[in-house]
Amino acid sequence: IAIDVQTDIMIGPHGAGLTHSLFMPDDSFLIELGIDGSSGLKHFENMAIWRRGPHRYFRIANSPNPVQVDKLYDKVILAIDALTKSQS
Repeated sequence: IAIDVQTDIMIGPHGAGLTHSLFMPDDSFLIELGIDGSSGLKHFENMAIWRRGPHRYFRIANSPNPVQVDKLYDKVILAIDALTKSQS
């Protein structure tokens, strides 16, 4: 939790570990990777809205498993860019 409260951007696959996003600062961003059919689940999107309001959450749907980091990198950069612009 000590690390969570200092985290600006959390990126991870859908799963219980994203619950740590509840402890992130109000101006932080959560990027969820929808892997193995989890793209339709909205647990963490709802938590992000409840915790910080809209526009601080981004889902990258249908990420392959195993995750191909080189192909995912561009999507993550676009997600960070979109989240940053939504705050301007």
